[in-house]
Amino acid sequence: MPPGVLFLLLLAAWWWRRRCPRLAAACFTLGLGGLWLMSLPLTVEQVARTLETEPALALEGWAGLASRADAIVVLGAGRERGDPAWGGLDQPTYVALERMRYAAQLAKASGLPVLTSGGLHYGTPPTPRCCSRWVSSGWWW
Repeated sequence: MPPGVLFLLLLAAWWWRRRCPRLAAACFTLGLGGLWLMSLPLTVEQVARTLETEPALALEGWAGLASRADAIVVLGAGRERGDPAWGGLDQPTYVALERMRYAAQLAKASGLPVLTSGGLHYGTPPTPRCCSRWVSSGWWW
């Protein structure tokens, strides 16, 4: 359930607080309880398990990947802007690095090219150079 529905319940509770106090209390309880339930790690884990049903590609299938795909596409996972440890250059986040490491291992085993995508960071254009530099350097191989 999207959280917007729960916020609408909270809004309805505020709207009906004087006219129908019982209904308002029920809406408030359901809205706040639903938001609390959705924030619990156990709930997040269970929902993620139902969504993530596709297993990771087995190690034995890496070599034959070139016959089933044309390229390996890595979806962006954010970047750290102006990292002083790297001379003020943009750097991929840890999640992006993990994705790129996996893609680089797949590329090495299959010979497929790697395409990295980026996103906007507070309205500034993406720097694909920061992502491709890490993939092409092969420092984790």
